[in-house]
Amino acid sequence: MKTLWALCTVLLAGPLQAVAAEQNRVVVMTGEGSVTAMPDQAIVHAGVVTEARAATDAMAANAEAVARVMAALKALGIDRRAIYTANFSIAPRSTSAKDGRPDSIVGYDASNAISVKLDDISRTGKVLDAMIGAGANQSAGVEFSIKAPGSLLIDARRKAALDAVARARTYAAALGQSLGPIVSISEGGYGGIKYEGVTNVEALLNNLPSAFADNDGHTEEDVSPSEQTISASVTVTWALK
Repeated sequence: MKTLWALCTVLLAGPLQAVAAEQNRVVVMTGEGSVTAMPDQAIVHAGVVTEARAATDAMAANAEAVARVMAALKALGIDRRAIYTANFSIAPRSTSAKDGRPDSIVGYDASNAISVKLDDISRTGKVLDAMIGAGANQSAGVEFSIKAPGSLLIDARRKAALDAVARARTYAAALGQSLGPIVSISEGGYGGIKYEGVTNVEALLNNLPSAFADNDGHTEEDVSPSEQTISASVTVTWALK
């Protein structure tokens, strides 16, 4: 009986080891792909900061300043639904304490960050100028984006898959092997959208109105976006044959 069991073990071990060896004969390769496109949407940010001894006065002054910025945007024909408050805060201002005494509150700062979403990015400079000219006095900036990156992401994924195939074939051929069936496919993650060049518009706050003024004294900043890159990666496992 023991001899029969040992014989069965030997007979089964051979096929199992062959299957295990076959399963280990794989190549795993990661491919990457990317596409570039010009952005077709912009979000303009600018803030309004006001200060007063009383918190209510600071908030009232801030509301008036924001109203002027909103009026300037309305004059440009900006849809009210495209304008929103990104952040609002009220914070005390204190004097430095001396001789161990607690800080004294001498006033309050009210801050309101306004954002404007634009589908026509050619208007970015005009909108930014209008906001600053109407009283926006806190860091300003512009974010460019692609409204519907779905089809571009599909192209990036396709390129990533083809890149993985090309790499795997190169390595397999160099080792005298060829690719068999695909064992698994795993997406390495959506690489996101990378903006290649950001225009520094914060300098406007320190240089208006003279630095960008034309011959008529009018100020308008030219904010031009560059291409954005959408990337994807995929990891594929093939059996070798």
